[in-house]
Amino acid sequence: MFTIIYEKSNGKVLNITSESNADNLRKSIPETNDFIFVDELPKYDFYRQKLLVKDEGLIVENLILTAEQEKQIIKIETLS
Repeated sequence: MFTIIYEKSNGKVLNITSESNADNLRKSIPETNDFIFVDELPKYDFYRQKLLVKDEGLIVENLILTAEQEKQIIKIETLS
């Protein structure tokens, strides 16, 4: 498990830490409502979706892809 910390004002990742460092990281950040702590990522398609910070958590949003982008994704997936 990882702890991911997002800054609420801009939705940017402040830090990602491993489970062993999560407690220390939480203690080092002052008590404030400026950050969101996420301990589990929702399942999403890395190529066709993106994660957004919304309502104190993460949501998955579908990307609008062109046919060419989809072809490139399929090529990458077949190489894996």
